Amino acid sequence: MESERTGHHRAARARAGRRGIALLCLAACGGFLYGTIRERVTRGTTAPAAPPAPAHGVKATPAAAPPGSGDLTGTAAAGTNLFTAPAAAAMEAGDYEAALGRYRADLAVARTDAERLALADKLREVGLSAHMRDRGQGRVALAAYEEALTVYRAQAAGSRLAAALPDLADAALIRGEREMAKAAWDEALTLPETRKDAGLLARAGSFRQALGDYDGAESVLKTALALHRAEHDDRGAGHALRYLGALNVELRRYDTAKAQLAESARLLAKVGPTEAETRAAVLGTWGDALLGEGNAAGAERLYREGLAVWKARGQAFWTGVFEARMADAALSQGRLAEAKRLAESGLRRLEQSNGPARRALPLRVLGDAARAEGNFAKAEQYYRESLALCEEVGSPAAVARLRTALADLARDAKKPPR
Repeated sequence: MESERTGHHRAARARAGRRGIALLCLAACGGFLYGTIRERVTRGTTAPAAPPAPAHGVKATPAAAPPGSGDLTGTAAAGTNLFTAPAAAAMEAGDYEAALGRYRADLAVARTDAERLALADKLREVGLSAHMRDRGQGRVALAAYEEALTVYRAQAAGSRLAAALPDLADAALIRGEREMAKAAWDEALTLPETRKDAGLLARAGSFRQALGDYDGAESVLKTALALHRAEHDDRGAGHALRYLGALNVELRRYDTAKAQLAESARLLAKVGPTEAETRAAVLGTWGDALLGEGNAAGAERLYREGLAVWKARGQAFWTGVFEARMADAALSQGRLAEAKRLAESGLRRLEQSNGPARRALPLRVLGDAARAEGNFAKAEQYYRESLALCEEVGSPAAVARLRTALADLARDAKKPPR
């Protein structure tokens, strides 16, 4: 498996236009958001890269315009300190605050609009790296995004605004800044670039779902699906159906969800091996639908197929997610020891791969297992940890389930032992 450092470079080179695809499912809490962020890291989808950093004070080679940068009309002037070695070194070391300071300093002395746009792109990259890779640097991420957005607004760089505002919303929601996140999406949806981009509309749908606005989420996702179908885009339609399926799983409309997810899996298989990971994610959500309607054995078969894909690709994060799902299915079939083993393994993987919100699922399963064993104190501890994570990222359905579990637990604890 690639290291986080190697992954950073891979991510920096990825196409920014793919950032909104297959990023949205948060099965741990029954919502989407943190999974969105982590999958973007896992699959290498962040901002475009700068060229190799020259030594401080050496003339920089102008960066190629990133996807969505049609507003850029010039190139960086020779002799600037763009993409300096100190900033690159700080990014490499994960010191995003230092990188933010370096690029801010460069922005203060930038001479042309082209230079300022190029630096704004680098500031957005700081924001992406900070909020994806280290939740403790969320404050830095928000500051970096705000700096970049100030430049984009000043230059009416619509395509860049449409791309960066959802990133700000993601980072803000993870920090509990729900109003900031909502304001960012409200602004994004006023842009024609957003309204014409099915991938961005899908992200908007996931955001509305995370806030509990299910009708709004469904409307936006259906618009995205219609755009993909009008363009005969099987890949995009497969993703939009995946998101709609996940929404309907959360709403317990299982028959509708299964039909959407089956069609999603079919379309993604038709696209080919490049969509193997996304199809594996679809299998997980499809399994969630089966588990929700009581077919634990059917869910387990789909989870197992998806788990094989993640293990084969060395994806520790998604392996952990699917182990937690397998644990849930095993517990539903009365296999308590196996459920505990799988949940503990999934929890370890998620702790090691910076998946805090996704930890909610294995914690809830461990709570269910402890409750089944009569260890009510341990069960309460697990439930409360899971609840805190779900409340933090915003998942009304999961929060309601955990509160019900805690109420049931309190009632059980008062019963005399048998």
